[in-house]
Amino acid sequence: MTRRGVVLGVWLLGISLISPARAGLESLQYLSEEYKPFNYTQPSGHPAGLAVELLERIWKRTHTQPQVIRFLPWARAYQRLQLQPGTVLFSTARTRTRDSLFHWACPIARTPIVLLALRSRQLHLDNLQQLATYHVMAVRADVGEQLLHTQTDSWLKLDTTHNLELALKQLRAGRIDVLSFNERVARQVWQEMGEQDAALQTLWSLGEQEFCFAFSPGTSTQLIAQFRQALQQEVSSEGYPQLLERYQLRH
Repeated sequence: MTRRGVVLGVWLLGISLISPARAGLESLQYLSEEYKPFNYTQPSGHPAGLAVELLERIWKRTHTQPQVIRFLPWARAYQRLQLQPGTVLFSTARTRTRDSLFHWACPIARTPIVLLALRSRQLHLDNLQQLATYHVMAVRADVGEQLLHTQTDSWLKLDTTHNLELALKQLRAGRIDVLSFNERVARQVWQEMGEQDAALQTLWSLGEQEFCFAFSPGTSTQLIAQFRQALQQEVSSEGYPQLLERYQLRH
């Protein structure tokens, strides 16, 4: 064998040895949104929240170096999840509409999706058909929008925005009547805006949803299986109930 052949053989051997590491969970793109207390950015710029802590524990269990988490508006992140293999988006509600579109690692936690209104408006719902008389808003591509479309057979005229805080400001100003969103998240952001929790009224529950890590089509099934195993180990551990308690997400 020539010297060139020896060098080439060593180089190819090196590639074969380092490929598994490069093909690990480090190869995935991690996307999220501002969705406190599940996932959010601290004033310092560092990511935090229940889902972020779970993800960091998964990385530790799988000997994965901490990775960059990119925070994007939900609709943009959701579009990337649909189009770019190797993408992980969290926290994502696993609905019947979404179930076959992605691969899933569950659970992060469960929480209700509801219709909210100002208590001072004294609104009342006996059924969803009565929403036709109200100005209703949801965050674009959010589970609150998708559940409303599903449960009203898409007849409901629904305004959307890209940001929960903007929607809550619209509600506070009386520009909309009803907001469809995750109750736990909406109430926390509402209080951070300086408002009293009692000022919000839950008109209707669209159902409790399981929130998960969603993987885009085309993502390695081996990586997804590795991620799922580590997540199941975490949620089965003694520390998981304490984690839910700390973020006030334990029922």
